[in-house]
Amino acid sequence: MEVIEDGNIMDRIPILLQRDFQYYQEKQTVLSEKICQGVVGGRLDFPRNASFAAVKIVLWLEEEFQIAFNQGSGMFVKIDGENRIGGVVKTSDPEKFVQLAVKAGDFLLEHLHTLAQEALDHADLPVLTATLGAAALLKNTFYYYVQHVEESGNT
Repeated sequence: MEVIEDGNIMDRIPILLQRDFQYYQEKQTVLSEKICQGVVGGRLDFPRNASFAAVKIVLWLEEEFQIAFNQGSGMFVKIDGENRIGGVVKTSDPEKFVQLAVKAGDFLLEHLHTLAQEALDHADLPVLTATLGAAALLKNTFYYYVQHVEESGNT
């Protein structure tokens, strides 16, 4: 599936979700990515797999988080010397990031709801697993964002 990497994130997300649903309609499955090698339990129970669209959105949100807060959320381990943000200079602020994250979460949850309904209608366990993994990934992402805000005292 072709993914647009340029432009405003709020323009890219609906296009990504539309293409993801078209892919589902054509193939009766969703693209999923492995995000955990093993079982991770505890407060943040990371799934082994999540839908490709959810992983992509979370990565895009992490880039926006880094721009807004001038540091990563802690959700991802940074490899020394790795700079995920490209050559284009972007600016943002924490309030805009929060609005962006809420809208992105709304779009993704609506999409996941539709996919989960389809998966239940067709007893499609791989699609249901990918959508549940995507919801868990989104929940964990927002948990990291809230933790960062609470620790920095920006409540």
